[in-house]
Amino acid sequence: MQHKSTMEITLKDSLKSILLGLLAALSIYVCILLQLPAWVLFIGWSTYALFCTSKTTTLISFLEETAGMLLAYFINIFAIYLNTYTPEFGVLLSVFGIVTLLYWVTKLKLFNNLITYFLGMTAWFSYSSDSLNNLPMLMLCLGLGIGFGYVYTVFDGLISNYKYNGK
Repeated sequence: MQHKSTMEITLKDSLKSILLGLLAALSIYVCILLQLPAWVLFIGWSTYALFCTSKTTTLISFLEETAGMLLAYFINIFAIYLNTYTPEFGVLLSVFGIVTLLYWVTKLKLFNNLITYFLGMTAWFSYSSDSLNNLPMLMLCLGLGIGFGYVYTVFDGLISNYKYNGK
């Protein structure tokens, strides 16, 4: 028996791919206009796709990622402080301490998604900021990404549920 691998191309899939491409291009355009880091927007978009199943989970994910950015900031601050005493190990001790404490935070019923905290840390460390003044801008990027994820999901659902009767 011969196995034949084919990809069926449907109108709905074509529309979804065009929609995704248009929204991705629009999101980059918005980032260029507002001088925002696009990768943080895409972290937010990915977060929406992975974790946001309701308004509550969306808000919690956003808060956890924001907390992750703050934790990354504090990792830097504590590392600078600890480097005065142990230059070789300051960063390591700072990461160890904060991530160890984060483990216990994720034991809380509501704020329990370790991955979202790490995504927030990724956003902060990727931006290479040492000032909390950048936090609102990064939160805006994250929120825009979550918004684009939501818009794509709404339109994806509309396309999926559309019934064409040939008229």
